[in-house]
Amino acid sequence: MKIVKFKTWVSPYHLESTDGIRGFYYRRKLKKALELAGTGGVALDLGCGTGNFLPTLSKYYNEVVALDKKVVIGSNIEGVSYADGQWDKSYIMKTLVNVVEDMVRIEKLNNVRVVQADALETGLPNNYFDVVFMMDVLEYIKAEDRRAALFEVERILKPDGILIVSIPNNGSKVLQFILKLYGIKDLHEGFRWEEAGWDCQNIFSNEGFIRYPSFFSLSFLLKLQKRDR
Repeated sequence: MKIVKFKTWVSPYHLESTDGIRGFYYRRKLKKALELAGTGGVALDLGCGTGNFLPTLSKYYNEVVALDKKVVIGSNIEGVSYADGQWDKSYIMKTLVNVVEDMVRIEKLNNVRVVQADALETGLPNNYFDVVFMMDVLEYIKAEDRRAALFEVERILKPDGILIVSIPNNGSKVLQFILKLYGIKDLHEGFRWEEAGWDCQNIFSNEGFIRYPSFFSLSFLLKLQKRDR
């Protein structure tokens, strides 16, 4: 499968992860996720961020929904301080969804729809999606809310629908090297990646999903399938 890069769009986030070592890591992870998920049908990028995966998802799925919560780009977004000049000034006080909407329009991703909503209450239809991707998203959700997020994914997935989850593997020496290279000490303060990775697997196995464990060296990458009830 071919990973599709931006043709025209230049991200307003100056530390975007589409190039260099981080870009290589994300492209490999997305390719593996697509192999696990299969292609065709309707896909949801839940927690789409700045939309790096959308050009590729647009190519391989008939319809794609990109969803993220309301996050205002200002003094502090995901631990990134604007004072360091990491966001283009034109996007200050706009939202992540505004960034994705602009990218989708400029890249002419006509089968992609952008939605601003919370993972716990997406407002999307029941039994709608063939595949839901949660790529490096669960670590942003509070531990006490993970069960609610899982039930919401279960609700919007079709019978036998697929959920693909990736969680950074903090035990990976390669990942630690990348974080050190980019001067990142702790992406998610107070959050234990290893513990959350295995906790999430336990939740999935008990909440209506069949586990298909897989492993990617820098991430826990899991394929989970919705059970008929």
